[in-house]
Amino acid sequence: MGCCTSRPTPPTGEEAHAAAIPIPPNSSSIAAINAPNNTHSRSASHVSAHSQRAGSTSSRPNKPLRPPSPVQRCPPERALAPWTPTQLAREREAFFDTRVTGDPAVWNALKIICEMLRAGDVSGAQGVMDAVGLTCPTGRIKSEKPARGAVREGERRKGGVFDEQGRGYDIPGWVVGDPDDLVEEPEMGDGGEKGVESDGESDEDEKGKGREGEVVKVRARLSDKGIDVVVEVGIEQKVRLLVKRLQDKSGGKKMRLLYLGKILKEDQSLRDQGWQEGHVVNALVFE
Repeated sequence: MGCCTSRPTPPTGEEAHAAAIPIPPNSSSIAAINAPNNTHSRSASHVSAHSQRAGSTSSRPNKPLRPPSPVQRCPPERALAPWTPTQLAREREAFFDTRVTGDPAVWNALKIICEMLRAGDVSGAQGVMDAVGLTCPTGRIKSEKPARGAVREGERRKGGVFDEQGRGYDIPGWVVGDPDDLVEEPEMGDGGEKGVESDGESDEDEKGKGREGEVVKVRARLSDKGIDVVVEVGIEQKVRLLVKRLQDKSGGKKMRLLYLGKILKEDQSLRDQGWQEGHVVNALVFE
């Protein structure tokens, strides 16, 4: 007669390998893969537990995304006078940089979704929504709260987005669409600021004529397949070139790269954005 103590059976080699691969699509897997390779095994149990919760997402109210509705004016609580396009872009950046509630990875995904909706790419925005497990009960991500005060018990807001844990994310209309009362930029003389670099830069421009730096191997995990793709790129080269090479190996689909929960800026290098060799980046893939 003795007490029986059960212990979990250690996973076999094949089981451990399978557990280390995230189960797309969900937002928790985004956080899990933005870590060095040696942390994957420790996150396996978290991914497994999350996959059991993910099934509840399909039971929540959800409608396909629709184009953003018109925005009549700049928000009076933030704008003393109508914004210029440059001021609007600055305010949008500030909005996403100052979010303190919810999941940072979800906010990064929502930033991409808003950019796509403004560009008219509704299907691409829907693909990102599905990839990170977000739902939208009305089909419009713009949130409309009661005029004053917090949401009272029994009173529902209109619009908005929810993550897999049921947390709501409020997005003002001016973040999704351009207000109708925007004013033109002031005239700039010959000594004004130079334009932004064209997205159509050639590989030779990206290399910076020999300033590509040390060539490193970058491992990216694709959200649509859950597989890793490895490409080589110069540590000083812009992320835009890394995206191009990943697209060449993954069927040419659109993608955005995330590292440690932040969107990688395509006009900056990996080194400038703190990437460390051996770390995995997340590739949000969409149609």
